[in-house]
Amino acid sequence: MAGSLTADSFSPAVNFGNPGWVHNLALGDLNGDGKADIGVVGELSSYFSAYQNQSVAGSFTDSSLAGRVDYSTGWNAWGIAVGDLDGDGRPDVIFGNVYDNTLTIYRNVTPFGGPPAIVSQPRIRLSALVALPSSRPMPRANRL
Repeated sequence: MAGSLTADSFSPAVNFGNPGWVHNLALGDLNGDGKADIGVVGELSSYFSAYQNQSVAGSFTDSSLAGRVDYSTGWNAWGIAVGDLDGDGRPDVIFGNVYDNTLTIYRNVTPFGGPPAIVSQPRIRLSALVALPSSRPMPRANRL
């Protein structure tokens, strides 16, 4: 059942500083940890900033975001979006630069977790081979 919004529906506001006027923000898991991080663009001076979400489930405090990471932009960054542009599974960041008439794309190259990478050939020892009866051919996937 849905609840009703009241004056007590939200905890007290938490504010974080930015390097200038905030135009737009976007949410996306930029580092693959399962939490929505925040991307912000604005001006004075023109900027794109990313905040890594370090919150604990059910809580959001002034220590829930890591320190802001700033990136360069064109003149007067505006209209940020987060999405996987190159199909590698990582969300990239794109925004416009109003007075330059340009788009800026930041391709995400953050290493995400996943299966371990094989860095050397595994050593396998076979101690015995079992032959199948000749009337039953070996399944295709197991043939050497």
